Amino acid sequence: MITKSMSTTIIKNAKIWIWIAAWIVFFAGLLFITYYYFNDNRYLIFSFMACLIAPLIFFDKILERKYSEKIKIRLNYDSWSFFIIKNGIEKKYELSDIMSYGVTESTNGYSSRLAFKLKLNNPKTINITMYNKEQSADQTTTEEILEAFQSMINDYNKTIGTSEKIILAKTFEESVFGLVSIYVLSGMLTVAVILHIFYHQVGMLPVSLLFGGGILMGVIAVRQRDIKRRKKNAG
Repeated sequence: MITKSMSTTIIKNAKIWIWIAAWIVFFAGLLFITYYYFNDNRYLIFSFMACLIAPLIFFDKILERKYSEKIKIRLNYDSWSFFIIKNGIEKKYELSDIMSYGVTESTNGYSSRLAFKLKLNNPKTINITMYNKEQSADQTTTEEILEAFQSMINDYNKTIGTSEKIILAKTFEESVFGLVSIYVLSGMLTVAVILHIFYHQVGMLPVSLLFGGGILMGVIAVRQRDIKRRKKNAG
């Protein structure tokens, strides 16, 4: 029997990303309102800025205490299946039940997500979100886990017909929508710079360039990385 065993630490609840995004948007909005409508009140600005960056400072602690879980993964090449073991409970998944899979990495490179979409008669999606940095000495690297899954799926696809192959789904950044978002973000950043200059708010230019430019460059970097991964997988 040909098998491969691996272990990793996963982030078990994706809601934390939604919570952090909402937190950042809320306090970024308060910063904007304070600057333009409260006469640049420094006390409020510093308070909101501290609240804005607090989740980022304590991010590791939040994840480790409430949202982390160790699991084991076993790939079985003979039966074209894989097993996920959590808290001693083993679940088996057949490759023949999978329609597509996707690999995404967080913008800051902190984690990677491996997602499997099951076939139409089962709309369930299997998600494995792993830390990119090893959390213990006996942990398999995330890159090795991703490569092992991709290699197994590629080998499986060679044994079946074209219509039954497991497809590597495009990420948002890699898709047409991602390309459109790059153009939209570029346009919005250009407009923001023009408005700051036109209304003599030159002092706010570094802030606009920092946030707007940072988001834009992040999307471009992720798109290039995902395209490179697809080419590597196809090869």
